[in-house]
Formats: sequence, C-alpha cells, structure tokens
Amino acid sequence: MTARTALYRHFNKDGELLYVGISLRAAERLRQHIDGSCWRYEIASVTVEWFDTRDAALDAERLAIKSEAPIFNKTHSTRPKPAPDPEPPAPVAKMAVEAPDGVVVEIQSSAQALAVSILAGGHKLAYVAACIGKSEGYVSRLRKGERPIPDKLVGPLCAATGSNLLRQYIELQRALEGQDEVTRLVELMRAAA
Repeated sequence: MTARTALYRHFNKDGELLYVGISLRAAERLRQHIDGSCWRYEIASVTVEWFDTRDAALDAERLAIKSEAPIFNKTHSTRPKPAPDPEPPAPVAKMAVEAPDGVVVEIQSSAQALAVSILAGGHKLAYVAACIGKSEGYVSRLRKGERPIPDKLVGPLCAATGSNLLRQYIELQRALEGQDEVTRLVELMRAAA
C-alpha cells in the first residue's frame, strides 16, 4: 500500500506563494523549513492537500511550481535562476531585529537601508540573492539604488539580512508622507474658512 502524501504551500502575509513541496509528514517538514530556510519568517500561512500516492503528489507539485511560480522553489521553477553561488548559503541565524531609531532617521534611501543591513549583518550578496531567489547582479542594483526595491521583496530582504532597517525606513517615509498630506489638508480647510 502506498502512503498518502501531502502537497503543501507556504504563503506570506500578502498571500504570495513562497514555496511548494511534498512530504509524508507535512508538519515535520514545516519545522524543517522553519529551522533552515532564509525565508522562514515570511511564512504566514500553510495549506495542505493530500494525495493517495507519492507519484500523484509529485505530479501535482511539478504542475503547481510551473503554473504558480513560488518565490523560493528552484526545481521546476519558471522564474529566472540566479547566478550560481560558489558556496551554499547558511541559514539566517536569528529573526530580523529592529534597528535603533537613531540609525533609521539617518538613512537617506531604501538602497542605503539595504546596503547598511547587508554590511552590518556581514552578508555576501550571493547569500542575500540566494535567500530571495534573485541574482547577485539584481541585489547589487537594488543596493546601489539602480533599481527600486519592490514591496514584495522588503520582507524577504529583511529576513535575509537579519535586520528590519529597510522595513523601518520605508514605514518612516510613509508616515512622513502622510504627515505632509495631513498638513496640506489642514491648510486647505483653513483657506476655505
């Protein structure tokens, strides 16, 4: 008799598909991902679908990876592959930590926040690139400000660097933009009175 096999999907808080896999023991496999995946802090929800045979689960996994393009799957992925890393990345040692407020207010751009996070964590571009499923060149362009940092990569970049500095900077900028809007509306109300 063939054992039932689980097809599982990991999603981030925005509902983006992070990873698809199969396992006879889905809960145990989730713990392994939490212990060793650089994207582990991005997991917000998991779905599990059971198949009567491993072969059926393998077929469903292959189809899901090709059609749903999870961020961190490599095998069967239709996403562009990052440049090969000469040494495999080590797992992130700890949860992303908050940066001191004094540092956050000194940051002048998202690119600078990313550069500081990478350097402060002692990470190589290859490691960060492998964690977010992108090439070193792509991460380098983000770090230099040659490309804007997509919102969907903010969480994975924070998890990969072990620092929430990038997220904190973006949140501060959004709060400041909101303050400007409030000030503008107050002035409009005063002018109309």
